[in-house]
Amino acid sequence: MANGSVYVFNMFSETMSLFSTNGEKAGTIEAWSAGGAGQPPRFTPAALTVGRVLNANEAPGHFLNGINRVVVLWDSGLYTFTLRIDGSSYPISQDLALNIQADRWQFLDSNGTVAQDGKLEAGPRRLAATVAMQETPARGRGVAIPPDGRRP
Repeated sequence: MANGSVYVFNMFSETMSLFSTNGEKAGTIEAWSAGGAGQPPRFTPAALTVGRVLNANEAPGHFLNGINRVVVLWDSGLYTFTLRIDGSSYPISQDLALNIQADRWQFLDSNGTVAQDGKLEAGPRRLAATVAMQETPARGRGVAIPPDGRRP
């Protein structure tokens, strides 16, 4: 059976120029739709599909069953939060959803039930300076987060 994914939705008016899980850039997510001609209806969120993995050594740029450190960057600021995915409640083959708003996040199961939520924590400007780009042969450009997960 194939691994599931976490569908991450940017529910904010700014493009998320960085979405990082467990120390590596997973991608960028456009701002929600402005609803102009040829666009989806106003406020339709853009999305990024992020794979799920079992092993910690595969976790950078993916979601792991366990504790995941997430970093998001919009023009208006850098934010972090920690998401715990319980593999016994959400088998690795199950697709899940993560909504990220300007000040909060919501983790939803495959039925749309909010399983967890919380506030985004503003990262200090010094953290933004430590988020350095690195080359990762298999995945392209990534983001290095200090291995201990501590803020400088």
